[in-house]
Amino acid sequence: MARKPNTELELPSAKLNDNNTVFQAELTALHEAVIYASHLPNHNTSKIHVDNRASIMAYSNSKSTNETTRKIFKILLSNPRIKVSWVKAHAGNIGNERADQLAKDATQHGQPYSHMY
Repeated sequence: MARKPNTELELPSAKLNDNNTVFQAELTALHEAVIYASHLPNHNTSKIHVDNRASIMAYSNSKSTNETTRKIFKILLSNPRIKVSWVKAHAGNIGNERADQLAKDATQHGQPYSHMY
């Protein structure tokens, strides 16, 4: 989910395969978010809030062998205006609650992730 002040932006959502893990889904969502933010005008600071600490720890490990985490690391390294921070899940954060709802909706109604590109 992406927001401008007081405005929710409409972004595509997708469903991963049934054999994908929650961790893979979290990493995929973070990867898509940093790609989106990297294409915004350079004068904008982008803040990405993540409720999965394992995702943050994974991309922070520069020695990771996971392809998605390496891609996230490279994008963030070349775009210091993109800030990623952890937020507590299910703690009343409106943006986080909305993102959870969109993710649940995508598991039931989203097009397969492989068809997005």
